[in-house]
Amino acid sequence: MNQDYNKVINRHIDLDDNDIETLRQKVSQITVPETVADDMREIIEGPLNRCGIYHRIFYRVKSEDSIVTKLTNVSKNYNAYHKMQDLIGLRIVLYYVDDIKICKDLIEREFPECEWAVSSQTTSEFKSMKTNGVMSLPKYIADRISPQTWELPIDKTFEVQIRTMAFEGWHEIEHDMRYKYTKMWEHDESRHYARKLNSVLATLELCDDSIISMLEEMGHTYYKEKDWNSMIRCHYHLRITPDDLHPQLQEILDGNISIGKFI
Repeated sequence: MNQDYNKVINRHIDLDDNDIETLRQKVSQITVPETVADDMREIIEGPLNRCGIYHRIFYRVKSEDSIVTKLTNVSKNYNAYHKMQDLIGLRIVLYYVDDIKICKDLIEREFPECEWAVSSQTTSEFKSMKTNGVMSLPKYIADRISPQTWELPIDKTFEVQIRTMAFEGWHEIEHDMRYKYTKMWEHDESRHYARKLNSVLATLELCDDSIISMLEEMGHTYYKEKDWNSMIRCHYHLRITPDDLHPQLQEILDGNISIGKFI
């Protein structure tokens, strides 16, 4: 580490323009090849596709401005021993809330050392439910990123965020309108609007739960009608081919309806 670098990372409280410009010059040298996006998507998305989980996945590399802002954040106090961990981020947006745990388990199979931050639920408040994981970049991917990157307090890790479709829209609005502009929400008169924004989460949580309840109810209806194709689709809500069950399997289920209870 050179003297300029130590100066930049150790003086978060009273950074002057020269410090920030030095940092910005170093950050501008960060290069993450586009091929990294394809590899990262395959690593994370591959298991989800093989399991048929409905999802969308988004990939991003932090922009130069975002990196500089984060590294100069006084409250974060990034240094050689406490590094920024989300240079690369992937967001997994799931259709169904009960797939969150499955998705988390699949990621842990690929990255057993993954560290998770999961929000706890209470009966007295509604807040953003967070399921975020941080894990090490595979060496062959980290090696393709410009070596100057690791001279900064940036870790060879990436972050994965898991959300549902319902919560994704809220998170986008909250991130751009509140997280990035906290001062706008510090006024006394803003508390009402902050509470109102959070109250939307209650509705979204009900939406997620209602969709699952509806599918379960539909599945039970189809079970009673011996419509096994529809029952299975409702019960598992996975990406399944449009083909019907094999006639022989259909015949077995029709002959012993109790077997359907174990599907």
